[in-house]
Amino acid sequence: MGIRVQCRAGPAPVIPDPSSELPDAAGRPFVRCGRVCGQEETLTGQSRLRHSAVSAFTLSLLLSIAVAAPVRAQEENEAPIFSWGGTLQVSTTTLEIPEGGSASYNLRLTKQPTSSRTCGDNQECGWWVLLHVDDTDDTDDAVSWTPSVGWDFKPRDNPGPTQWRGISITAGEDDDTEDEVITFRHEVRDEKSECPDYLHPDNLPVVTVRIIDNDVPGRQPGLSIADTSVVEGDSAQFNVSLTSESTQPVTVSWATADGTAEAGTDYEARTGTLTFQARQTVQRLSVPTVEDDFHEPAERFRVTLSSPSGATLADATGEATITDDDLPELSIGNAPPVTEGGTARFVVTLTPRSDQTVMVEYETQGDTATEGSDYPRKTGTLTFSAGDTTETISVPTTDDETGGESDERFTVTLSNP
Repeated sequence: MGIRVQCRAGPAPVIPDPSSELPDAAGRPFVRCGRVCGQEETLTGQSRLRHSAVSAFTLSLLLSIAVAAPVRAQEENEAPIFSWGGTLQVSTTTLEIPEGGSASYNLRLTKQPTSSRTCGDNQECGWWVLLHVDDTDDTDDAVSWTPSVGWDFKPRDNPGPTQWRGISITAGEDDDTEDEVITFRHEVRDEKSECPDYLHPDNLPVVTVRIIDNDVPGRQPGLSIADTSVVEGDSAQFNVSLTSESTQPVTVSWATADGTAEAGTDYEARTGTLTFQARQTVQRLSVPTVEDDFHEPAERFRVTLSSPSGATLADATGEATITDDDLPELSIGNAPPVTEGGTARFVVTLTPRSDQTVMVEYETQGDTATEGSDYPRKTGTLTFSAGDTTETISVPTTDDETGGESDERFTVTLSNP
């Protein structure tokens, strides 16, 4: 019997109108800037950011309107988030995007969130990283970003950091000749919308995005490299582009660098130089990845641009995500014959091996043997530590001292890997 182990992403957030207070499933009102468990939904944020002549304002991405300041805990609280001890990590704190161009950055929690509350179809609620945008300049062009609200992080048993989540930002076009600056700020809330001081936007990393104007006469075009993804064993293809045509050749050096993926083990280290001929705006570079025979989570490496000639660097770092194609399977073999009173041993095999912990539930079921009189009912969870490929389920049998019986059978069934 084979059982395929699969992972699925959790639902995206559904955020209520922050101008009102709506009850959640348990009858509690939402706080302003709060979050709610709900159905899966994909949201794309797009707002025209404007600056007041008197003072800058903060545009919260909760439905792209200005909202009240985040609720901050004023008294001691026993919710897990107050003693969690993790923080938010971002892949970069600065981005430069040419008008009409796009760029992205990633974020994650340094520890898995914890939760004891359930809601909505018995699904455990997660924590949220909410996104706020400050318009620090007189930004008249449209700017869009995805996701528009933020990211949900479901509690997990493993103690390590969460997976990286990404945000894509696109800058529109205008007719002025000024660069513009936008700041992306973050806050972390639990399933009850609690936000302790140390996870407030004032105390978490900030990403500053500069929109490079392309209407300045004589300004050199900008070079950008896009993120990409690749299946393990194939070559990652990175697109490198110029923000505008140049009448002269443009060159730029590039080199790979480790992220969670390691050169030699997960991908081949490469360096090189790209050349754009006059009026050419797009080039592609390729980096091979390494096929292996064990299951592992998605891994990442970077390609960094440097030393441009005839252009400037707008977005100098591209990230490749290597997707594993070695989905492991669980199978259980028949136990060897056993004499009454002995122990039946069922060997469970994981193929291929995994560098993550794998668990599967099991349960005995009667066939010609009778539960209770021939063997005891047994259920449990079998755990494969990272690297393990076999585990054994042992079930004792009963010596009933009854003569003349024929051979009897029972089974063990695996479920919920």
